[in-house]
Amino acid sequence: MGNKTIYTDIIIHSPVDHVWEKFMNFPDYPRWNPFILKVNGEIKTGNTIEVVIKPKDREPMTFKPTIQAIEERALLQWDGKLFVPGIFTGKHTFEFITIDKNNTKFIHKEEFNGILVPFIDLTPTRLGFESMNIALKYVVEKNNSKQLSSP
Repeated sequence: MGNKTIYTDIIIHSPVDHVWEKFMNFPDYPRWNPFILKVNGEIKTGNTIEVVIKPKDREPMTFKPTIQAIEERALLQWDGKLFVPGIFTGKHTFEFITIDKNNTKFIHKEEFNGILVPFIDLTPTRLGFESMNIALKYVVEKNNSKQLSSP
């Protein structure tokens, strides 16, 4: 059985509350998120949700992961699989780490395992993670600058 991990992170110059709020606003994703196009369902541990992703230069894909963990302003994690367990599964994790009151480290990673993993090119997915991270940073920091310049 094969294993691969995609790990990305980015520093966002904004309080963790602001980053979490923008990240969790799933209806707003089509306006800014180039990788995760849609999230439907109640975000609650044990629930199955519907997610549409678009890896770089690939067609959108819909899957139905199960929420494994949610910690307010700290973590969202879901598990998804292709067909049946053991073929191709992924544990997708979003972590929000407070650096200080005005800076947050956003970690976006996924651990893959299964017999198909060695044969699948995960480069488009990694590029999708990176583009989402950059877009999240941009939209949160842009919003911060609007708030700072408002009377």
